[in-house]
Amino acid sequence: MIAVRVTREMRLAVVGSPQYFKLHNVPRKPQDLKEGIISEGRLIQVLKDWCPTFQGYFLYYPSRRNQPATLSALIDTLRLSD
Repeated sequence: MIAVRVTREMRLAVVGSPQYFKLHNVPRKPQDLKEGIISEGRLIQVLKDWCPTFQGYFLYYPSRRNQPATLSALIDTLRLSD
């Protein structure tokens, strides 16, 4: 099997809307994140200490000499350039 990395390292996040947290206690003080809908205030991140980082996603495919052109195109499209 061959593995092709298709995302960078990622960190999970537990989030909820501000409306939800007006009605329910925040399990742990949220941390500021500078990107996406969290920084816009549309979601609040909580339980950050319980959200581990993981290696990201990989595409696995069998090692074959004559792989279909469509698979080659998908691999070229998804492959991360370092």
